[in-house]
Amino acid sequence: MGPITLFDKSALQSFNPDEALWFENFYTAVISPLFFVETLADLSKEIAHDRTAEQVVGNIAFKTPEIGSFVVVSHWDLRLANLLGHSIEMQGRPQVRGGIRTQLAGENATVYELPPEKKAAERWQSGDFLGVERDFAQRWRSALSSMDLTSVYPILRSLGAGKTKPRDLAEAREWAARMVHGDGRRYKTIEVAFKMFAVPSELQLQILKKWKDADRPPLDEFAPYAAYNLMVDLFFYLSLNASLISSQRPSNRVDVAYLYYLPFCMIFTSGDRLHEKITPFFLREDQEFLWAPELKEDLGRLDAHYDALPESVKAQGIMRFAPTPPKEGDYLTTKLWDKFLPAWREPHVPASDPTKARAKAYAESLSDRPALREKAKQLSQVESGSGPHDPIAFERHVHAQKGKWQVIPPEIV
Repeated sequence: MGPITLFDKSALQSFNPDEALWFENFYTAVISPLFFVETLADLSKEIAHDRTAEQVVGNIAFKTPEIGSFVVVSHWDLRLANLLGHSIEMQGRPQVRGGIRTQLAGENATVYELPPEKKAAERWQSGDFLGVERDFAQRWRSALSSMDLTSVYPILRSLGAGKTKPRDLAEAREWAARMVHGDGRRYKTIEVAFKMFAVPSELQLQILKKWKDADRPPLDEFAPYAAYNLMVDLFFYLSLNASLISSQRPSNRVDVAYLYYLPFCMIFTSGDRLHEKITPFFLREDQEFLWAPELKEDLGRLDAHYDALPESVKAQGIMRFAPTPPKEGDYLTTKLWDKFLPAWREPHVPASDPTKARAKAYAESLSDRPALREKAKQLSQVESGSGPHDPIAFERHVHAQKGKWQVIPPEIV
């Protein structure tokens, strides 16, 4: 499990299948819902080079990480939950949908089943697209093309943005943060959040009551993740108004939306010039933006390095012979492991026999899906909480082989 890394479609699309596999192997991938929306939107595009839209989407789906990847909850759901009083962790860990409380080998546990987005991606690999997905792709492209970039300018003025425009992106970021903090305009800031996030009217009264009961704090104290989303939006529109970001490219709106997911990763990799330009203004000190062409080059070097190994070694599967990047050599991936996971070079301690037996028992329990669901139903009638050391399991569907590489050890398949 490598550094937790958010990626966009431009990054993954630039990798060849072997490079994508090494990205999957050495990085813990954060998959934003926006990635699936972008991928699906290709169904409504004109595709050049004699390739159908289905082939392009299927190719991207094939390269989508499986091992150790996490599909995060949409920012729409997270920011609404945050406004309603739910805490959202913003220190580099993926926010995933709640699993089912059940039992594994007689122990209480939480099991996270395969997200619907991953199930869809598996279908896309073989060209299986539902009609509703095609319709959704077309509506998404139309929504981007018809977006009114001027409708929010009166909102900016209501938060104190006058005729003066920010001189550069750094100043736009500073203004957006000041607006969100809302000193002197705290109620107006909450109102703006309601409008820009399309919060249902029946929930607005509930949120306002919580806010007033908390003594009307600034939005960035009351609901930090929602405030962060609002700051991204205000930064975007301030930058548009000052021509710091082009208004001639409607897809800039979805590109900027990737910033909503920065709190849930260590690294963000993209080959998009807008991302390269604006991401540094939203990174924490312990985060990094990684230009996708540089990562692609490093993944290619890693592929060549491992391809030079004897066939007998490669036949064991990369999960066995390459659980970590090379400890020697000038590899970018190795440097990133050193930076974000410094303990990885410590000697590996093999699992004890009791631990192996426990893991085997968990795996056997996971294979009996009807029993898992029945135990989950019984458990919900007795208790709803979980202990701090309860087992957690994530369902994965992993190809045994991808391209020229054996992924899983043959004896496990």
